[in-house]
Amino acid sequence: MSYVLKIKCKYKVDKTGISHEFPCVLTKSGVLTSHIQYLYMKRARSQSWVERSVFSIILLIKYIDANTKNHSNNQKFNGVEMLRSFTTALNLGTIDRIGRDSSGLFWRARETKDAEVILNHITQYTDFYSAKNENKLPTNTFRKASHIEEKINWCAYYHRQKHVFLNHLEKKAAVDKIKFVRSIKSDQPEIIKNEKVFKFPEDKVGTLLNYGFKKSGDKYPDYKNQLITMLMHYGGLRLSEVFHIYINDIVLDEKNNEAIVRVFHPSHGQCPESSNKTRRTYLQEKYALIPRNEYSKSLRLHAGWKTPLLTSNKKYFDVIFSNSNIAREFQIIWIKYLTFQRKNPPPHFQHPFAFTNSKGEPETIKNFRRMHDNAVFNIGLNPCKDEGTSCHSHRHSYGYDLSKLGFSQVEIQKAMHHKSPDSCLVYIQPTSEDIRKKMREVEG
Repeated sequence: MSYVLKIKCKYKVDKTGISHEFPCVLTKSGVLTSHIQYLYMKRARSQSWVERSVFSIILLIKYIDANTKNHSNNQKFNGVEMLRSFTTALNLGTIDRIGRDSSGLFWRARETKDAEVILNHITQYTDFYSAKNENKLPTNTFRKASHIEEKINWCAYYHRQKHVFLNHLEKKAAVDKIKFVRSIKSDQPEIIKNEKVFKFPEDKVGTLLNYGFKKSGDKYPDYKNQLITMLMHYGGLRLSEVFHIYINDIVLDEKNNEAIVRVFHPSHGQCPESSNKTRRTYLQEKYALIPRNEYSKSLRLHAGWKTPLLTSNKKYFDVIFSNSNIAREFQIIWIKYLTFQRKNPPPHFQHPFAFTNSKGEPETIKNFRRMHDNAVFNIGLNPCKDEGTSCHSHRHSYGYDLSKLGFSQVEIQKAMHHKSPDSCLVYIQPTSEDIRKKMREVEG
């Protein structure tokens, strides 16, 4: 009986003591070693990307196992044809109109964008595999592009290159590539501009901070959850970035009576004890830990990293609070948290992270999300992304509020630590109601 599973593997590239842990694909023939090698080559990518790559390969193998018998005697059903029919199965599903599926997969039709992501992961892996085995062609080969496809490729090329210094040096080499496209492509996803900006209701933020995080019978609110929420709502941080902050990264500016918060790169950032050490070395030598973005996504210590724009050679960026009064209030609450509520790390689990749970261990994203949902519910709201009451809605509020205050696109880019000025557009686009309101003002 055929099967394919995801398991954990430790991969060593040499005889040193260093090993790398990856999720890997186990088939009836053993571990898919070439995919582990591929993941090692892409080890700088996020854990979400790694998990999605493994998921995509597992889907493909399941499809191959289910259909090999049907096509074992058909010489025309080669790797290319298999991938083409696999793509069709992703887009349309495998169940017929009366509920039958002779393959036994019983897949429902996937969203077009999801199918496109899966095919892209498989194509990248098969390119790697074919390059590693020079005598074998890539499964998703190139074919001559049509006139329209060639134009689209030029658009995509210029979009990628427009911010690259001296990009004219690459144009000649790109001409030949532009004339070709992949033989197999998913259906084109629909273009959607969300009508609603999912930002947290502005008139409820104070209520959330002052009353949502206060447990029944407690005299004071949970300072830690107040601080984390303020970093997102008034500082524009992503939730994952909060959990890379060390206790030394929050300092007091006595001159302005404000808090200065710095977010360092989790592995390459300068460590707090020596300018000659990175944070990766610091965590390993002093605490026997690794950067939190390198833990498997299934582990509680995992915190993602979206490669934000850094503003210092020490590999960090400063949190820019949207209001100086908030920076002062943050400092007051931070002192209260350190004085009255922060649990120090236990002897068996020493660590440098700023926010701790009830045991003194590093606080986790999952636990904070649960507490944030409870706080939202406590003030009479429903914790839901579509209603603007999720954790990420605070970052949307930050970008939207800066836009309303008249900050330029480049200024918002710097405040939100995006590498490209275009990245912040999703946070600051006007809603239909905003446009209607402006039209009524013009009419008036």
